[in-house]
Amino acid sequence: MKALRIKIILLSILLLSTTLFANIAKIVAFKGNAIIIRENKTINIKSNSFIFKNDTIITKNHTKIQILFKDETIVSIGKNSSFKVADYLFDDKNNKYKAEFNMLQGAFRTITGKIGKYAPNKFNLKTKSASIGIRGTQIIMNLTPTLEEIFCTEGKIFIQKFDSDISSIVNAGEFVSIKPDEYLEKIIIKKIRNKDIEEINKKIIIKKNFATDNISLNVKEEETIKNNKIKKTSNNIRNKTADKVKDKDDELKQKDDIKIDEKNSIEDTKHFNDKNDDIKQKDDELKQKDDIQIDEKNTIEDSKHFNDKDDYLKQQDNIQIDEITPKSYLEEFKSLGRYKGSFNNYSYDSKNQYIKFTKDEKIKIPEDTSISMDIDFGAIQNQILNGKIETNSTSEILTFDGDINKGDSSFNIKATGSTNGSITNGSFYGSKANKIKGNIDLKSNNTDLEIKGNFDANKQ
Repeated sequence: MKALRIKIILLSILLLSTTLFANIAKIVAFKGNAIIIRENKTINIKSNSFIFKNDTIITKNHTKIQILFKDETIVSIGKNSSFKVADYLFDDKNNKYKAEFNMLQGAFRTITGKIGKYAPNKFNLKTKSASIGIRGTQIIMNLTPTLEEIFCTEGKIFIQKFDSDISSIVNAGEFVSIKPDEYLEKIIIKKIRNKDIEEINKKIIIKKNFATDNISLNVKEEETIKNNKIKKTSNNIRNKTADKVKDKDDELKQKDDIKIDEKNSIEDTKHFNDKNDDIKQKDDELKQKDDIQIDEKNTIEDSKHFNDKDDYLKQQDNIQIDEITPKSYLEEFKSLGRYKGSFNNYSYDSKNQYIKFTKDEKIKIPEDTSISMDIDFGAIQNQILNGKIETNSTSEILTFDGDINKGDSSFNIKATGSTNGSITNGSFYGSKANKIKGNIDLKSNNTDLEIKGNFDANKQ
């Protein structure tokens, strides 16, 4: 009986240890000298070292590290830095998420993953001076004992200074500087200049990075383009309305029941003061009616879609989604893009669009079959990473990687690991590589699994 109790206790301890020390991340790029402090023990870091909750990572001089977490969050760390995983939970099946990282000193870059997407309120970064909440973000920090610089290069962040009620929202293209011991009445937000982060980039860039840590800031340029689009659209609508009012003038002479919208058309018809008395009388009547509308369906339809700037920009993106991505964007964009899609937009074809689970039977690709990949637009080669095809019909995964060709906005896919097959290709679409279309021809070396066909995937 005593022996049985001892066995139960030992088993419980083993299970508890497995839970406490389940790895949550991995070193995917490493150069230099660094250590992990775990349970008061010091461990030398190597490539592919695993990271656990409560680990503290300390880098030495001339050192750079990149960590990939289970939810696909990427943290890059520069020399003479200290980083702690204070808390981390990624339980996708039960929708439980949490990430809390302490950046104590040094240079860092964080690209948020699925936790930042699914539960942004559960993703938190802390420095010695402030707490930082994120909203789908790429963030860079340069932290010294006397000054903390926090840059938002994508998305937005919320900064709360410790021991005070002072807080602020920092948008993409902006940064803040905080002196740990300085009293602040408010957080001053500044615009990022390329030279502000050039030196920080040098501290964290690794030649074979999983995701290139380089920043390309086009915030002001993009805002100018958006404003010009809105201005151009507004002018087009005004001109269109004026043309339709001209057509109406002749009809007003003969019809007493024609209605014109006071707010839009009275302004456009002021320059017609020399019209006959009947039109002037009609104008006076129209000024007293609040509910009169232009009896032109096309003008109403054209106007209502452009009342909101965001709606317009969204529509413009949809219009351009089927256009090949400009070469200039692919050359300027240096960050990581994640794509996920399916084969559902293409019909079964026994020669070109099918899946095989057994040697001789070709069937339609199941709708739950997915394709995903990461694309490192800043890398010189092997830009396509972590490519995989999954389906609920089998536990086996087909894997691939590849290269992109910025010259013609295309890419190539090639099999990796226990997968083989022909090299296939595809192209980028949308003004910001919002979508990719391509084809694959992959087979498993272990089973009869084979898939061939066209796919679409959207940037996440």
